[in-house]
Amino acid sequence: VPIVIHTFHGHLLQGYFSKTTTNIIRKFESWLAKFSTALVAVGSEVRNDLISAGVGKSEQFSVIPPGVNFLPEVDREIARSRLGLPQDVPVVTFVGRLTKIKRPDRLIQVMKLVKQAMPEVVLLIVGEGDLLSSIEKDTKEFGDSVRVLGWRDDLENIYAAADLSLLTSDNEGMPVSLIESAAAGLPCVATDVGSVCEVVINNETGLVVESSATALTAAIVELLSDEALRRRMGQAALKHAEKNFTVERLIEDHISLYKKLVVSTLQSDNE
Repeated sequence: VPIVIHTFHGHLLQGYFSKTTTNIIRKFESWLAKFSTALVAVGSEVRNDLISAGVGKSEQFSVIPPGVNFLPEVDREIARSRLGLPQDVPVVTFVGRLTKIKRPDRLIQVMKLVKQAMPEVVLLIVGEGDLLSSIEKDTKEFGDSVRVLGWRDDLENIYAAADLSLLTSDNEGMPVSLIESAAAGLPCVATDVGSVCEVVINNETGLVVESSATALTAAIVELLSDEALRRRMGQAALKHAEKNFTVERLIEDHISLYKKLVVSTLQSDNE
């Protein structure tokens, strides 16, 4: 095989396994990189983390972020009506896999703190995973103010109904849910992990904070208390998504990489 491309959609080197297992994975990925013509990372921070871990060389890497299909626009009032939400309450949404690395326990801690400052806030939890049933149990105390919706195929309604999106993860590659919410014109509050800072431009399209319930709560309350700031950040998020995260850009980046590799291989064969 003349050309081998290995793409890292994220990485498993932080927060998933024990140190021993993580070290085995790191060594295996490093070994695979030696047999790869090119390595593709979904974000610059993902690339940097891999290089720091001894996986691949900098000259092997290309950074190609994800691209998403932009969802149809839905009127806010219509979206809230479809979801059975009041029109006059602040709504926060979390979209993602309900697994340990996403820290849904932190999500619940944050909700408790936010409601102390803003009792009327509603949280929508969208997604499935091995922690779904425990989250349903742990959020019963909130009543209708926390709604665990499971998997949904109408994210356009979820994002249209929300005032901001939230990410509480301990580890991420390039989170597609944040790209989707940005493409829907939503500001975001997120933990500073992986390539999150490449999706959420801090203080411009949202707020990126340390991985603590206190920091997340402060950021959420700040945004929910300032409609003008939310609107400004949401508009900036949409522009950022339109410029950097379209499917067309994703395709163009891959075609460009493939052409570059083919030309390089042909030149090497002719030498």
